Amino acid sequence: MNTIVYKNAKIYTLDAQNSTAEAMVCRDGRILAIGSEETVTAAAGADPEVIDLGGKTVIPGIIDSHTHYHWTAKAEKDLALLGKTLPEIKEIVARRAAELPEGTWIVGSGWLNALFPGGAWPDRKDLDEAAPNHPVFLIRACGNSYWANSKAFEMAGIDGNTPDPNGEILRRADGSPSGVLMGWFAQNIAKLIPLYRGEEYKDMLRRTQQAYLKYGITSISDEGAGAFTAFGTGNGKLTVETLKELYEEDSLQLRIYMNVAEIQHEYYREVLADGPRSGLYGGRFDFRGVKIWADGSQGTRTAYVLNGYKDDPSNHGKRYYDDAELVRLFREIDAAGFQTTVHAIGDAACRQIIDCYEEAFGADDTEDRRFKIVHFQLATPEDIKRFVKHHMICNTQFGQYGEDLDFADIAIGREKFLQSYDWRSILDLGGRVIGSSDSPLDSADPFEGLYVGVTRRNLAGENPLDDHPDRGALTREEALRSYTTEAAYAMFEEDVKGSLEPGKYADFAVISDDYFECPADAIKEIRVLRTVIGGKTVFEG
Repeated sequence: MNTIVYKNAKIYTLDAQNSTAEAMVCRDGRILAIGSEETVTAAAGADPEVIDLGGKTVIPGIIDSHTHYHWTAKAEKDLALLGKTLPEIKEIVARRAAELPEGTWIVGSGWLNALFPGGAWPDRKDLDEAAPNHPVFLIRACGNSYWANSKAFEMAGIDGNTPDPNGEILRRADGSPSGVLMGWFAQNIAKLIPLYRGEEYKDMLRRTQQAYLKYGITSISDEGAGAFTAFGTGNGKLTVETLKELYEEDSLQLRIYMNVAEIQHEYYREVLADGPRSGLYGGRFDFRGVKIWADGSQGTRTAYVLNGYKDDPSNHGKRYYDDAELVRLFREIDAAGFQTTVHAIGDAACRQIIDCYEEAFGADDTEDRRFKIVHFQLATPEDIKRFVKHHMICNTQFGQYGEDLDFADIAIGREKFLQSYDWRSILDLGGRVIGSSDSPLDSADPFEGLYVGVTRRNLAGENPLDDHPDRGALTREEALRSYTTEAAYAMFEEDVKGSLEPGKYADFAVISDDYFECPADAIKEIRVLRTVIGGKTVFEG
């Protein structure tokens, strides 16, 4: 038996009483006892390993309830375009083209047309000038829009005569593709891009795992089983098989809750036929979720909204499924024993999901499905009440609230934005909110997210649209629970993780500052000194 005593610490257990302790003892990966040093020493028995934490603060391991493991790993290899202007992007692409043989794919992510002249959508000619002989595919920061050059369009067979019933090809005046694609149609290009495989892919996943661990993240919910992007081609099966190889090599440290992307139709069918699986890879891997994308994003004006956009009133965004198809999917997924997670941002999309849920299961249904809606940003007060009634779970990204402050007044207007991201109402009605990063779309650093959650301000400490942001903020305990106890509940794993109690996994983080006592502005600066999973130190910083 491997027995380790961690002592001389301020441990926030996040048990039902949010009690604190000064020591805990772990044996064979689980917490044996927690409390005073005297109590823990007595429980430890003879000759345990003892680690003195020097009076530092300990919190339960962070659970990132919405991240894209594969995409985050891939983003490390591709061109980083966040915050870059149009001339800078052209220069970056040209530089990469000079390094690669002609015909090699150039892929990047993070561009924002808000940084381009007039905020206009880019054109493929800009990429043609930078890399005429290389296919180029660049993902917008939201993950729902894409920019490609003429070479990529040619390889995919997309031209001015290509039918586009959903209007997902942006076109020039002459009807030819401009270079920007919206939503699912981008799969026609994305599926041509070679996948990373073998040792190269394993190394990418290892490095990304280490990046999670340095933030005190001990569990993740991978949203899309290796989906290339939210609406791209999939390598879900390859990702799952590669994670198994990492486990067999004793390289898999994170606990992973996997969701297959429904848009990967063939693999989705295979996963449902196999049935839900839990506790695989030494308790490191569960596969029991399905991810569906119902609309786009606010920034691209593709989130499905009721009343149109402030700067484009006739545009109601994109609806990716009709009601009958969603009802069918909800029933199919539930009957197979899987959990459903749906991306919905616009108020119309949020309403559609709740309407279809009621059609699928009944307006009075209160069964414990732990049905999750990701983002749930613009939901109306009436729909929030229905959402809570059905015990749905809001999977939010606190950091995205801070980022939306930059453009929300233009896109949806100040009044509507003040009603968005309404975590306070959900909790006050007895609902559940879980926190996450949506990495690589945002930083995986949970302390940045926690700061935004408890202040309703961006990382610069500002909120230009709300004179009283504190009224919608969470308490520090509520925010931290969204990344721990509530997140564990959303994974059906509240009995084994989320809080530091006897019998649960010894998953925790030692941090530089006292989260509950430090000034609010200091929360976003908190560093992780040690991450422990199953009683084993997997990161020290």
